[in-house]
Amino acid sequence: MRVSVTIKDNKTVWRKIRVGLGELKPVEVVAGIQKGEVNDGVLVAQYATWNEFGTKTIPSRPFMRNAFDKNVEKLVRFFYQGRRGLVDGKTNQTQLMNAVGLKMVQLIKESILNEEWTPNADYTIVKKKSSKPLVDTGTMLNSVTYAIHPYGTSK
Repeated sequence: MRVSVTIKDNKTVWRKIRVGLGELKPVEVVAGIQKGEVNDGVLVAQYATWNEFGTKTIPSRPFMRNAFDKNVEKLVRFFYQGRRGLVDGKTNQTQLMNAVGLKMVQLIKESILNEEWTPNADYTIVKKKSSKPLVDTGTMLNSVTYAIHPYGTSK
């Protein structure tokens, strides 16, 4: 008895993957407080920096560093899962980078709202009528955004 097997190589899928991956540009997603927003005459980015690193009168409340450090593995998994969509042709690079940016923003906001921070000073509590650190009017929280830059050009 004779058996015959024919193997036909369909290169369309491979070609699609190569074209899709070949179109990728070296970019980076930067999440945090972007330049420009002002609250009570102070740049929100400056106020966020004072809180992130601390000053003589403000204790360090590293909401951005904590968001990244505590979730780096989750972010890597999120990116790699999204990257499958590039190979499958279900998403493009811009969509994936936007999804990563939104995820990073979500994690920073969760850090601001849910971490246990050094309490506000009595003077601050009286002034803002709240004991919740990092949240007063919501301007800083609502200023957390992301931007996509060519790789190596962000500041």
